[in-house]
Amino acid sequence: MTLLNRAFGWLLAGLLLAAGLVFTASLVVAALLVGVVAVAASLLRGEKPSFRMHLGRGPGRWPDRRVPRGAAPAEVVDVEAREVPDTPQRIEQPGRTPHDD
Repeated sequence: MTLLNRAFGWLLAGLLLAAGLVFTASLVVAALLVGVVAVAASLLRGEKPSFRMHLGRGPGRWPDRRVPRGAAPAEVVDVEAREVPDTPQRIEQPGRTPHDD
């Protein structure tokens, strides 16, 4: 009778292990399928697929920094660059001589 109980225990453990592996594999396949569908949907809309994580977003969290659709592009400002000399120039202070250091 003990041999039968031991064999039944091993059989049950094997079945539970197989069920766990099947469940885990199905979750992986479902996650991959959702990812492929999301990428395909964004490509069909003509957008670049974004792979940002959206965990922890909600009220009171960091603001969304994306530009809303239909928003005007940001204004580009041209600046004039000048070269800065390597040696710093000293500002003369009244009442001091250059060798007071």
